[in-house]
Amino acid sequence: VFTFFLLNLSFMFIQLIYSFKSHSLGLLSDSLHMFLDCISMLIGLVASVLAAYPESSSSPFGIRRIETLSGFANGTLLFGIIAEIFFGVVSRLISPVHLEQTNELLIVSALGLGVNVIGAYALLNNSEHSHTHGAITEDGHSHSCGEEANDNMRGIFLHVMADLLGSVGVVCSTLLIKWFKWPGFDPLASLFIAWLLIGHSKDLFKSAAKSLLLSLNDAQDSKLRDLFSTLITIPGVAGFTTPRFWPEQGKMAGYIHIQYFKGENSTIIKKRVEKVFNNAGMTKIWLQIESETDDCWCRK
Repeated sequence: VFTFFLLNLSFMFIQLIYSFKSHSLGLLSDSLHMFLDCISMLIGLVASVLAAYPESSSSPFGIRRIETLSGFANGTLLFGIIAEIFFGVVSRLISPVHLEQTNELLIVSALGLGVNVIGAYALLNNSEHSHTHGAITEDGHSHSCGEEANDNMRGIFLHVMADLLGSVGVVCSTLLIKWFKWPGFDPLASLFIAWLLIGHSKDLFKSAAKSLLLSLNDAQDSKLRDLFSTLITIPGVAGFTTPRFWPEQGKMAGYIHIQYFKGENSTIIKKRVEKVFNNAGMTKIWLQIESETDDCWCRK
């Protein structure tokens, strides 16, 4: 990924220069996309490094969620790219600009397409390699490093795909303009690319936002309800309060207060409750075991 980052950054300057020489909106958009790709990859790389830091007293849960934050930032950048494309399209449709040096433009665009194909292939291979080292989670699907890593790599990949589509659009629009002599193909190609990106950007933004808000998916929510039903059937358990659970690396973590009947052994109750959660594959659970007669804030 870092090698592609350097390659992408170098070619971005070449595209930027030729976009001004040829007056191509598509190539200018593509060079700006490459610049944002570089920012995206840099954010993603830094997030991946920081996410590997171990848990500590100051960060008891670690900082893995920074990868989700990276995905959220990249999703936001993608919406910025789409908005920039739409404004550029409207401007060019109102005031058409004829392309110049179309032969050179075509060569640069084709080279840019090649760079983006290499980047997309490298990222796809990296994603597949990570996926093979995944683990089965509560929803029955395999995840390499949880939703955090998925959103991070997905954000980088979508930026590269946006660039790749941009290069395809520039090549196609340049050829059409050479054949039909109508400059409108340039902004229309950009408009089509923006339309393709909207759906994927929305999905990434939504996924990262849900993870940052610690939202559980439907499968996890259903599993928790079944677990709560099981808890109240445990011998000696009077009830529970303040259940708080959130997604953590493809699994669930959380805490809960368990009340037991007066006269029961708290140690035995704790072991019974822990067994229920362990059988469900939930090991990061914090339990507070208390008598039903205890005065606790959770029941006020």
